[in-house]
Amino acid sequence: MSKNKSMLYALLVMLLWGNLFPMVKLGYDNIVTTGDILFFAGVRFTICGALIYVCTLSLGTRARSKLPFRS
Repeated sequence: MSKNKSMLYALLVMLLWGNLFPMVKLGYDNIVTTGDILFFAGVRFTICGALIYVCTLSLGTRARSKLPFRS
């Protein structure tokens, strides 16, 4: 992975992570019950999982084969 692409991913992570707390605070303003809190958490984790999946697909199989796994 090139240095520019790594920097772009790092900036994207900083942007998303920095916006997490205000978005969660806004989301909790309309929540009344415990079920709503759990549903909100599930939606957040589903969206994050989908974003991670898309980022993983954009890296391709070549990047995954470079990881040093030990068995």
